[in-house]
Amino acid sequence: NCKKILNLIALKKLNPKMVIVLRFSPDKNMKSALLDTVVILVICELIDNAISATNKAGKIEIEVVFLKSMDLMQIVVRDDGPGVPKEIVATMYNEGVSSKGNGRGMGLFYISMALWRINGKIDYEYDKGALFKVVIPKG
Repeated sequence: NCKKILNLIALKKLNPKMVIVLRFSPDKNMKSALLDTVVILVICELIDNAISATNKAGKIEIEVVFLKSMDLMQIVVRDDGPGVPKEIVATMYNEGVSSKGNGRGMGLFYISMALWRINGKIDYEYDKGALFKVVIPKG
């Protein structure tokens, strides 16, 4: 499950100046290999972006909750970095668009394509750092 994988990554050991907060509310009724794969992709890519944005010394909050009344999983990843540059916000989910330089820009593209296939969605806003909200339907 996602929490075990995050523990295996041992982000704190890789970035001792990084503050990482994980809130995870499991729902045993929302299990499938495809969902697990998409959740792992989303969380890992957004954490990777957050670590880069905060120069490995910021704060990252990850929250995975199940909205049982709507049969949805919501993933929220927030960091205290500078946010996505305004000039790429409109195109940041396109293949090859990146603020990290040439030859990059696949992470958000892969996330958006995976979510599209399962009728999920991702939204971004700036709120004292980058704030990504992902919604994944149960079935």
